[in-house]
Amino acid sequence: MFTTITGISLQRGTYSVSIIYKTDTNEQNGYTITDPDGNPGALLSNAINFYKGIEKSKNVIWLLEDSDTLEINTTFSGTGYLIVEGLYIYENNKLSYIELFLILCIFLLIDLYLFPFLLRGKKEINLEGKNIKFILSMTIFLASIPLFNDYLLQGGDLVYHLTRIEGMKSGLLSGQFPVRIFPQWLCGHGYADSIYYGNLFLIIPAIFRIIGFPIQTSYKMFLFIVNVATCLIAYNCYKNMFQNKYIGAFASVLSTLSIFRLYKGYYCGALGEFTASIFLPVLIYGFYLIFTQDIRKSSYKKNWIITVIGFTGIIQTHILTCEIVAVFVVLLCVILWKKVIRKATFIVLTKTVIITVLINIWFILPFLDYTLSDNFVFMNTSARRIQDRGIYPAHLFYVFFGSGESSLFRYNGMLNTEANGIGFSLLLGIILFLFLLIIKEYEPQTKQLIKAGKLILLFGVLACIMSLSVFPWDIIQSSNKVLEKLVSAIQFPTRLLTSATAFIVTVTSISAYVLLKSNRRKMAKIIIAVITGTHLMLAMFFMNSLLDNHIFYKLYDSLSTGYVSGGEYLPYGTNGDLLFYNDPIVGDNVELNNFVKGDLSAKFDYENFSQKDSYIDVPLLNYKGYQAIDVDTNETYEITDGVNNVVRINLPASSAGNIKVVFVVPWYWRLSEAISLLTLLGCIFVALRRSRNLKLESKEEHDTIEALEKR
Repeated sequence: MFTTITGISLQRGTYSVSIIYKTDTNEQNGYTITDPDGNPGALLSNAINFYKGIEKSKNVIWLLEDSDTLEINTTFSGTGYLIVEGLYIYENNKLSYIELFLILCIFLLIDLYLFPFLLRGKKEINLEGKNIKFILSMTIFLASIPLFNDYLLQGGDLVYHLTRIEGMKSGLLSGQFPVRIFPQWLCGHGYADSIYYGNLFLIIPAIFRIIGFPIQTSYKMFLFIVNVATCLIAYNCYKNMFQNKYIGAFASVLSTLSIFRLYKGYYCGALGEFTASIFLPVLIYGFYLIFTQDIRKSSYKKNWIITVIGFTGIIQTHILTCEIVAVFVVLLCVILWKKVIRKATFIVLTKTVIITVLINIWFILPFLDYTLSDNFVFMNTSARRIQDRGIYPAHLFYVFFGSGESSLFRYNGMLNTEANGIGFSLLLGIILFLFLLIIKEYEPQTKQLIKAGKLILLFGVLACIMSLSVFPWDIIQSSNKVLEKLVSAIQFPTRLLTSATAFIVTVTSISAYVLLKSNRRKMAKIIIAVITGTHLMLAMFFMNSLLDNHIFYKLYDSLSTGYVSGGEYLPYGTNGDLLFYNDPIVGDNVELNNFVKGDLSAKFDYENFSQKDSYIDVPLLNYKGYQAIDVDTNETYEITDGVNNVVRINLPASSAGNIKVVFVVPWYWRLSEAISLLTLLGCIFVALRRSRNLKLESKEEHDTIEALEKR
């Protein structure tokens, strides 16, 4: 303990706390705010570290009750020196913003409930609609149980994704849109995570943070939104696919409460894969329409809309899932090549590719620009082998997955295994489909679904096999340089289980629908109930085990900014451990004055007394886009890589100036953003027209059926 301040009295509210200090070390010096005599849950605050290179800490605390007994304690590691010079606490009104936001959300929910009721008037309430709403609501509720606490379950990727959210927040507040470089990462050096990792949907939790919610609350609110989106989108896709609301709800339950999805979201903290799983049913539904719908229908030409939505969602959430999905799409087109070369189908598929590229060009172009113009860590990891991270075949038949701690099965076997599998309930779905193939007692109108189910089952089984440790990933990876990089990028074969789950959910839903349409309707209802009950029981067992046994964090504000997971997007050769809040490095005979560091920027005066060229290294990672400009003359200075790949500004001999360093988005990036926006607006217009045409077609079919019945 270094210094202690006791008896601080504050009213309920949110406060910004700053301590002025000096230190010459990055050891564990810092401070904590506690309330030893108050309600343990009333003060939300984390310990804060002191770093050399900055002289002011800044964080937010949430005080939910009045207190007269707050304490602030600073700690000193004993290495170097620490001087504590001052303390500032001031109210920031974030609690008021939070309360206003929650009130608006309550009114919005009331409006969403009342509006359909007012439109319906005195019409009879649809019992089927009420049942579906209840099923979907309960599905969302059950899938969100791990969120109903005051902490976060530990995950291997959790801190990384929380830092991404903080990066999006700081990027938006720095004036970037879209956000390209996270300014606060690596102690203010900036990190190009947003160039390579789709972060579009992270705007949602970033806005929650800007409003004033703690980090963990913002993250959990976003997870809840992802659960809602997963449930509702799966329901609508499968409902439309089968033209049956109950089968749509059945498929939604299987998707939302699938073991591997829950494992990825709550155990691993794999936010990218967790969010990407929203869009897999969209792609399955889109390609189902493309390859099964009558090409003479006027609505057929617009089927590219659904696949574009699916691809865009995955591109903007998890690139590696996009890579995996692309393999299955290519395989699908090879198998169904005769349908692919039909003029109408070929046009729809071509539109899918072109419009997906155009609508995402704002992300794809910077991705390619950086990849082709520089060398990053992820380009040099092709030697990484993934086969030994696969699962055993026994994992696919495992029943009661719990909160295990082992994924290195080659060394530990299945002892205390993590939940790497599709789940026993989906295995029952496969068995049901095989049963239908054997007995062949299904109606003629469902033959097309059976045919589609065979292909989807093939993909599901193939994805499961590819997740196994016996699949020859090492041989494939060693075959050529391109496959070496692509396979290495996957990192874990178990990523294939996300796609496998989506495929097998579809097969299970096809089986249920076909059985319902057969003369075994009573059996169908019993089997659907058994599969649903088993699925719910296994999901609840897994989540209860997770809550019983898993480590948790309480994180509110001011995460460490030095953690970048594997550092894949660092310029190659950069030592991330040396990127602290460093001072600028000045070349020989150069004088530096009035240095001010900002978000992705710096400003200073200099004078080079030498007869030779010299330099100044600014603590910003040298990503493409930085410019050094003389404020007075508008002259630009050459920028090269400095020590540890920071921005080095080359100074002419015997020169002086007032320089500002800024990150400038290239003009062609801005052009790509305009193209994406115009394409998106065009797609919305076409989608609205498609919806209108579908309603007209449905009305015409209904009128035709009524006319035939009258005859």
